[in-house]
Amino acid sequence: MKIRSATYIVAFGLAGMVAACGPSQAELDARATETAESAQATQIAQVPTSSPTATWTPTASPTPTFTPTQVPTATDTPTPISTPFLPMEEFSIFMYGVSIYIDIPADWEGQLNPQPTYTQILFSGERAAVEIWISEFGGDWTFQEYIESDIQFQAQQEPEFELLKQETLVNAQGLPLEIITTSQNPGALVIKRRLYYLHEDEIAFMISYLVLRDEFEKFEPIIEYSFSTFDVGD
Repeated sequence: MKIRSATYIVAFGLAGMVAACGPSQAELDARATETAESAQATQIAQVPTSSPTATWTPTASPTPTFTPTQVPTATDTPTPISTPFLPMEEFSIFMYGVSIYIDIPADWEGQLNPQPTYTQILFSGERAAVEIWISEFGGDWTFQEYIESDIQFQAQQEPEFELLKQETLVNAQGLPLEIITTSQNPGALVIKRRLYYLHEDEIAFMISYLVLRDEFEKFEPIIEYSFSTFDVGD
């Protein structure tokens, strides 16, 4: 049903009154306007008004998640071990789900340097140092390709790099190791001996002794002994 305006209804009724009573046109117009305005005002007043009530629905904020970084756990201060060379001590640490053991010179200072993709542990003495690099192993290459890639990288980065020796052996703990000996720096002042080991195809180890050339002969048996003690366990 269509609803017509009150003005139209009032005007239609006023037309009949004009024919019956014959008032002047001016009076009719004035009355029509007054009546229409009154009727329209009444109609508007009768229409219920409803102001919608605003509602607020809180939006759930996602709860931030925090993934803790794996913190390596070192053991208590080890007891120095007597050797024919100099006092050694067993360094052990638990990380990447395994325990790592190796004997190093007892008086060397250590520093842990965890990074997003690997962990470096550095021990330094007066004229030598040892670096331990640990990382998860992955990708489409073999561990031998990984070793060759590292050798090539050193050759590109180190001045006067020279590969002096490369060998494969099993240490006293039964671990198969790849070991290289290189010279580097201007004048070949530094000799590096690096051990490579892959644990269960998942965790890669690189352990390097860096020694001044004129000290290497003295340090070589120390390095060999240290590598022989290297072990990894669950």
